[in-house]
Amino acid sequence: VYGNARISGYAQVSDDARISGYARVSGDAWISGYAQVYDNAWVYDNARVYGNARASSKVFTSNFIYNLTLTDNHIQFGCIQKTVQEWIDWLSSTEVIQTKRNTPKFKLIEMSLNLAIEQWRQIQTENY
Repeated sequence: VYGNARISGYAQVSDDARISGYARVSGDAWISGYAQVYDNAWVYDNARVYGNARASSKVFTSNFIYNLTLTDNHIQFGCIQKTVQEWIDWLSSTEVIQTKRNTPKFKLIEMSLNLAIEQWRQIQTENY
């Protein structure tokens, strides 16, 4: 952990992971492997950053139906990761991924993804 980086709560940093700059890791977040979190990145709640992952801006997580993680330009929802634009396209399509559309469960999935997309848009606005 370097510079003004902060780690709090039950967060874990292990292996060769690096935290630097003004990065924050808190809650139950885990950083491991060769992962790097730097600049103004925030990793919190139940987020997991591992392997050769790099997080250089805010990371948002939530859990309505499946774990959802939002990073620089990707959303991982459950076990599926797509770019933000790919999720936008998927939401406007008729493609089914495991859960049938027009069900109460899908409505929660749709709401979760739309919230993450809106959060991503807000982050983009803050960065410019």
